[in-house]
Amino acid sequence: MQELQSSVFKAKVLATVLGLSLVGSFAKAEVTLGAPEWSGDFRFRGESVTGGRAADILRERMQARLVSKWAINDTTSFRLGLATGSGDGRSTNQTLGSQAGAFADYTPVFNLAELTYKANPELTVKMGKMNTPLFTASELEWDKDLNFDGIGFQWGSEAKSGWGFGVNGGIFSLNSWENGGSTGAKLYSLQPVVTYSAVDYNAKLGLRYDRFESVAGRAAMGSSGTVTSGRSNALSGGFYVNNYQPWVLDATSTMKNFWGLPVTTWYTTGIINSVAADNLRNQGILLGVRVGSAKVQTMGDWQVDLNYRNLQSDAVLDIFPESDFVSGWTGVSGTKLSFTYGIASRTSFTLTGIFAHVLDQATSAAGANETTVQADLKFDF
Repeated sequence: MQELQSSVFKAKVLATVLGLSLVGSFAKAEVTLGAPEWSGDFRFRGESVTGGRAADILRERMQARLVSKWAINDTTSFRLGLATGSGDGRSTNQTLGSQAGAFADYTPVFNLAELTYKANPELTVKMGKMNTPLFTASELEWDKDLNFDGIGFQWGSEAKSGWGFGVNGGIFSLNSWENGGSTGAKLYSLQPVVTYSAVDYNAKLGLRYDRFESVAGRAAMGSSGTVTSGRSNALSGGFYVNNYQPWVLDATSTMKNFWGLPVTTWYTTGIINSVAADNLRNQGILLGVRVGSAKVQTMGDWQVDLNYRNLQSDAVLDIFPESDFVSGWTGVSGTKLSFTYGIASRTSFTLTGIFAHVLDQATSAAGANETTVQADLKFDF
């Protein structure tokens, strides 16, 4: 325990040093703001959810996101993102007709406020509300729309040919310090990464240790001002029973012209939580394959993505996994299949089916099967 506390103290010192060095770079550099770069997307979705977990759902949803990027100087940039949504960090979806009044205006949210400092070609430091600096092969632990609060770094580079090595990590805030002197919940992450590249093949593997601090004994947390946790994590009297300190293995393997396909990517995520009280409920696995175009950007591009997952109840905090899969619960298993086709430049159509099962656990939904069908029309700009 003493060694663990010492490691946490060292991590806090490292974050302070990185922050101070970043501030020092601002003092030395001349700030010259130019015109920003703009990017974003708009997606319209029809969605059907049926099964025994809750009442069936049939709804239309939209997603609109706009990001501006400002170059402060040669080493520092800032990105600001505006999006639809309810404030849930895992989703920028806006359900049509869900406002207080008919045709009521939407309230946009700032889902990105990221300062990036490029210390040298190998080291990048991020702070604020940022895209994750961690390598993730899937959404088993983290939803792809989730942006992290805190300070993170990426060190190393991927070699164009042969082997490469790097390290990612950061200190992230889940809750702030509270009255009475109790500490806020934190996440400490460290992830060595190994890459290999050849002419028609590349692979990437990362082994990450995530240490959640001050979670056990804390009231169930939500991501939009409401309690959305505890639906599948172990609780006692509304408080978390476990701290979550998973070891997570992420890996991807991409081949060109395999079986005559343009690009084939195999991806996997494995989770072992070393401290959850019940060792029968603290693991997770996702296996997937994606074939077709590397990206769907022009007319005629296509991509098929298939994955299977089994995520036990206390493998990770249940406020972070993919929100489309049983609303982001843990304690679930099942298959996700999607097909995306480019119908014009930067315009695509996606049809997705999710066939999920709620695992046996302490919830009224145990044993329920849930089917989700989504039809998306998306425009990127």
